[in-house]
Amino acid sequence: MSGISRASERLGYRLEEHLVADFEHMQKLGKSLLARNVSGIILGNISDPSVLEALPLARTAIVAAGVYRSLLPLHTVRGSRFQAAELTVRHLLSLGYRKILVLIFWHAPEPLEEDYARYGGVVAAIKRIGDFPNGWIRILDRPPVGGEKSIRAWREIIHRENPDVVVGFNSGDIHYVWPRAIRKAGAPAFAAIEVLDIHTARVSGMLEYDVEIGEASVEWLDQLIRLPQFELPDIPRSLVIEPVWNPGETAPPVTRRKR
Repeated sequence: MSGISRASERLGYRLEEHLVADFEHMQKLGKSLLARNVSGIILGNISDPSVLEALPLARTAIVAAGVYRSLLPLHTVRGSRFQAAELTVRHLLSLGYRKILVLIFWHAPEPLEEDYARYGGVVAAIKRIGDFPNGWIRILDRPPVGGEKSIRAWREIIHRENPDVVVGFNSGDIHYVWPRAIRKAGAPAFAAIEVLDIHTARVSGMLEYDVEIGEASVEWLDQLIRLPQFELPDIPRSLVIEPVWNPGETAPPVTRRKR
């Protein structure tokens, strides 16, 4: 919310936060926004079309903001999990890592688009890099999560594969994978496809810049309000905020690693 708050203040808007879960019926949310004479709406990662049906879109501009493409017909400001995954692998190679093990997470019961994007990004990196001396990049499905059983599963995989670095879904994985599993298995490095804001000082990996996504969402919404351009777009557009590498501490250059 920091990026949204900062841009709203800069452009002279009063910001209100509403949680969809707080409203028993979506119609109540729509009536509440209508009564407040809301000029614009920034919608988070929501894919339920009933939410759109309840919003006063004839009088309100709307933009979606989040980490992946909106499944609703909306203009969207987002990060790119595909780019984040590909750049994670390519950057680790530039740091000197040659044996890269990527553990893929799949949402249940049905995978989300971002799951396929991460997988595709790693495959794209493998295809573009091609063969290289004394090294490999491997993708493995994530072992089951759950206490010590999960830790043992990680440890067995790492022992078997013997990678230089393990790539996880996001920096939250570090709490139960590194250092308990990876250090004990002898793999000294960890990188995340998505580094959360609270882990930037420690965890190496890609930053998707949630603050910038929030700021860009408000700026786009401001343009739609001024035009004015309300209702749903005929052709939704996406603005992608490109990820950047966060150095952190868990995947330093190979020449600086301490065994």
